[in-house]
Amino acid sequence: MEPVVEATFEWLISLVSAIAVQANCMDVLWNLRTRYNWVADELREQIGFLMKTGGPGIQVRGRKVLGKMRDVSGI
Repeated sequence: MEPVVEATFEWLISLVSAIAVQANCMDVLWNLRTRYNWVADELREQIGFLMKTGGPGIQVRGRKVLGKMRDVSGI
């Protein structure tokens, strides 16, 4: 399963991936975070980076996933 996680991160950070692909990668990685404890931290960092320059689709999905992270962590 780890190759799937790695490929999904590659699609997430790829400059040529469509916005819809990147947005869905955020959800896929969010769902896989319980299998690998490093995924949540890396996803948080990548979303923060993408939201600095991303368009509206990335902004909305990024806020949604980060909100889920806050809800789960209780922060």
